[in-house]
Amino acid sequence: MSRGMKRGQPAVPANQDIVQKPDQEALPPRRVKHPSSKQQVTKWFYNSLIFLFMALAAGLFWYGRQMSGQ
Repeated sequence: MSRGMKRGQPAVPANQDIVQKPDQEALPPRRVKHPSSKQQVTKWFYNSLIFLFMALAAGLFWYGRQMSGQ
């Protein structure tokens, strides 16, 4: 038994609020209204990985030259 039936209220379908009336204007899709920044985060992540790799390579090269005495 549903809560509505226990309290004597008629059961209302869950999608009743979603049903669009003929006189209402259509809403834009969520992707248009709230665009994702996933591509920006991915680009930032890969750029930071490339920078860290280059810094590691330069650091190891510098460390090797210091230890070899040149």
